[in-house]
Parts: sequence; C-alpha cells; structure tokens
Amino acid sequence: MRTYSRRTLGLTNFWRHDPQVLEHIIPPRGGEFPDAAALALLINMVGDGRALEFGCGRGRLARLFDSDLYHGVDISSHAIEAAVETHPDYEFSVIEPYADLPETEIVFGVHVLLHIPDDLIDVMVAKLAACAERVIVCEIMNAEFSDEIFWPPAMNRDVETYDALFEDCGMSQQQSRAVSCDCYKHQKITVAEYG
Repeated sequence: MRTYSRRTLGLTNFWRHDPQVLEHIIPPRGGEFPDAAALALLINMVGDGRALEFGCGRGRLARLFDSDLYHGVDISSHAIEAAVETHPDYEFSVIEPYADLPETEIVFGVHVLLHIPDDLIDVMVAKLAACAERVIVCEIMNAEFSDEIFWPPAMNRDVETYDALFEDCGMSQQQSRAVSCDCYKHQKITVAEYG
C-alpha cells in the first residue's frame, strides 16, 4: 500500500475543497485565453472526437467544443458548480481524486498534470491511459521551471518524463509541439499527444 506525504495530501485537499481554487484555474496573465496558441493546437489534435477534459475547472474550454462531444470532470465541486452555472448545455461531473475516469475517445488536460505530485503522477497517467484511446497533455514541459515553493506548487516535467510514463501504460507519443504564449514570457507550452 502506498503512503503519501502530508504535502501531497494537502495539495489534493486544496484542489478538492478550497473555494479559492477558482483563483488558480486560469494562468495569471493575459485574460481568459492567455494560452490561445497552445489551445489552437489542442483543438486541432482533438478534432471531432468525443473528448473528456480532465481537470476542467470552471469549464473555460467547454465552449471551444460541441456540447454533444464534450464532458468536463474535476475533483473540485466549487469548480464544477461554476462550470454548470456558466455552461448549462455542457456535461460536467465531480470525480474522486485518482479514481477511474469515464471511458471516452480522447482525454485531455490543460495545465493539470503539473499539479499532480511526483508520488502520484504514475497513478494519474495510468488512469488517463486506461480511459481513452488518445491522451493529450498541454502544459509547460520543462523540469527546470518547476515552482514548488509557492502555493499551489507546479511540478513541471520534461516531455521525456511523460513519454516514459505513458510508455509504461502501453502508449507512445504521436506528436508534440511547443509554442510561445503570452502568459509565460520565458517558457513554452507543449501540447503532446499519446496513443
């Protein structure tokens, strides 16, 4: 049986229960879509498939998809309440942390896995790989840019780390691309697809 640090448990409880979580969902600079260049790549990779957004927050990306093809999930009931209120025509669900995810064609996360602690990232990647034929990860992929001092911490990983984690689940990288975005002046956001 795994044991987890107090920090890991505290981070999970923050994302799950703290109403202030809504303040940390959108990158800090550049309006609602400061990561627009990366999101354009993501939408192109998703295409017309049925998509599950893991860590959907308040649903800021929902309207970029057809409501019949989108389902957003998050561990924060505060975030899901805001998503349902803002986007009543879309499907949203509260999920338990690290639980199995609903089956779908494509699952994606935007700036989500970087908030999963190192002692649980393999569990989360396995859950993503088990629920879909394709997984798309969109975030800063540069381990040197990790920021574990501030709250909530960011545990950035290199794309090679994700490649190895998904390979352990029987998936390989299909494509990846790093783009500059207004919200992070000195870092690029990578969009990587696994299948």
